[in-house]
Amino acid sequence: NTIILGGNAIATGQALGTSTTVQATTAVTQKAGPLGSTGVPATPTAITAETLENVKKCRNFLSTLIKLASNGKQSSETTASVKELVKKLLEGKMEPEDFTSRLYKELNSSPQPYLVPFLK
Repeated sequence: NTIILGGNAIATGQALGTSTTVQATTAVTQKAGPLGSTGVPATPTAITAETLENVKKCRNFLSTLIKLASNGKQSSETTASVKELVKKLLEGKMEPEDFTSRLYKELNSSPQPYLVPFLK
């Protein structure tokens, strides 16, 4: 994923203390699907601010999940299993349905109906 944000820059050869404002556009792209047989990513597509916000929420959820699994009340095997489940989910080696099902079993917790749509 590529994120480009605008900002200020100092031109090469300019005296210190002076700056030139550079107007840059904001562009956010992501790979649209898996790599082709040549290993070149597919055409980039724009991501909305809502999608970026959802990615942040998902990241926070998965980080909190690992922290809670590591808090001392869980066995080291459970902690390792949760970390492995998260890793497989992030790598795309496991679908959200499979992830949640195995997570519930690992943590002996009840199903949360909005988790799968949230992860998708």
